[in-house]
Amino acid sequence: MARAYQEAHILENLSASVKTLQTQVNDLTKAKGMHEEKIKNLTAANEALSKRNGELELRVKANEHNAVARTNNSHLAQSADPNHATLTALHDVGTDRPMRQFPKHERDIKTMGQSQVIQVLQALDVKSLGMGAADKKAEVRAQIGLPKHASVTGG
Repeated sequence: MARAYQEAHILENLSASVKTLQTQVNDLTKAKGMHEEKIKNLTAANEALSKRNGELELRVKANEHNAVARTNNSHLAQSADPNHATLTALHDVGTDRPMRQFPKHERDIKTMGQSQVIQVLQALDVKSLGMGAADKKAEVRAQIGLPKHASVTGG
């Protein structure tokens, strides 16, 4: 009888241990699922940050180029014939590529159409909503590195 009691006790302990192990396995499975979800979220966040970092790198490079271009263009006003001097093109801050609608000479700003003016301002991420046509052209001149208003002898 003592032996039967010992065997029953051993079976009870084994049964309790198996139940404990099953509970632990279930808990670990849940934890694994939660960790997989967290890893998935972190991976998505990392990808978004990498994309944003790339965008910011382009913007910084474009702004660095544009600072030099504005300085170069600001010196054209003192040149012998500023209307015929070639402007240094600015880069689109979203792509770091030269703008397609950029005026070649200072005199070309006068003849720019509104859509071309808006494209230049948008490429520089300059808000122009609510500005009149003359103010937009003045802003283009300023963004290029020229005085906002053309001189009487200039373009």
